[in-house]
Amino acid sequence: MLPSKIKMLVAAGLVLGLVASGVGALTYRSLAKDNEAPGIQVKKEEPKGGPIVNGLKLTVSAEPAETAMKKDGSNAEPFRFKLTFTNVSDKPIKLDAYDLFWGRVTGKATPPDADSIKGVGGIGRAAVFIKPVAADFPEIKPGQSLAKELNYTGWLPGDGTVYAIVKPGEFRFKFTYANAKEMDDPLAKGSWTGELASNELVIKVKADEKKAAGGPEVKGLKLTLSADKTETFMQNDGKNAQPINLKLTFTNVSDKPIKLNAHDFIWNRLKGDVQAPDAQSVQVGRVAADRIAVAPKAEDFPEIKPGQSWSFDKQLAFPGRVPLSSDTFATYAVLKPGDFKIKFTYLSNKAINAPFAENMWLGELVSNELAIQVKRADGK
Repeated sequence: MLPSKIKMLVAAGLVLGLVASGVGALTYRSLAKDNEAPGIQVKKEEPKGGPIVNGLKLTVSAEPAETAMKKDGSNAEPFRFKLTFTNVSDKPIKLDAYDLFWGRVTGKATPPDADSIKGVGGIGRAAVFIKPVAADFPEIKPGQSLAKELNYTGWLPGDGTVYAIVKPGEFRFKFTYANAKEMDDPLAKGSWTGELASNELVIKVKADEKKAAGGPEVKGLKLTLSADKTETFMQNDGKNAQPINLKLTFTNVSDKPIKLNAHDFIWNRLKGDVQAPDAQSVQVGRVAADRIAVAPKAEDFPEIKPGQSWSFDKQLAFPGRVPLSSDTFATYAVLKPGDFKIKFTYLSNKAINAPFAENMWLGELVSNELAIQVKRADGK
């Protein structure tokens, strides 16, 4: 598998060619030093890992066992793998750990879907040969283990691509250790040979909690009210303020898909609540629509996957027309500057008799309260 009596340690650049912020470089030598932790001999009960091969078992675990997306959504917060080789036989086993993460171990990641990861760079290789030493061939006694750690920064052994996790979800990792034959070196004599697969490890990547901040969570769903700006100005004629566009975002903070009822959404699913500084600050009207509701369609029930969101930003503005549910709206005109507060309630209390509405989310969901400051036309 590798040349005799030499050790290949890569001294190369890690170029994040697709990252807009620029180009980064990291040598394989430093990457190996940072990512590979010293071996640790620990006595423990037989772990749950991959299948036993010639008296040896490989188990992969991680610390932490779950992580979250970074605030900017560019990647997940880092975590660390631990590969544990356990001797389940009654004789000592010499493990060939020479060039472990560059030549012996390969890793495989399975994302929830193709859109959950993206390539952000590649690894080029330039070979530097280092002679193996005795520490490269540790002996694992019966019933004991050897653990090696690997910080996950987007690269897995055996793959030349660096990936970024760009969406929350469950990611599956599996590792394989292979040593087809003994290295032609006296230190390697009697080394274990074969191919060893680990267990499959599931890492749960959650959405950033602050990013998903909104109203209180109800049955795995959160509702967030936001605006294109939170400051506006009175019109020059003083009859109203310049409108601000609003957006409602439904975020699935559970670990299962949620089917949202968006049928007749603006007419019957939303109820807005506006608090003015005083009664003289706003003029309120009420409008009732004389209409017949359209029949529900499959697209009226979008599925929101774990950690993902569905947003609505049509016909929502303040000042303007604010839905009150039941085909009614309140119309708001701001008459003088001040601080206004607005929030929405989403209503989905009754099941709909349609095949595509089966198992839809039921309940009431309240958004966060959004503060809007209205200033004088001259900005004072």
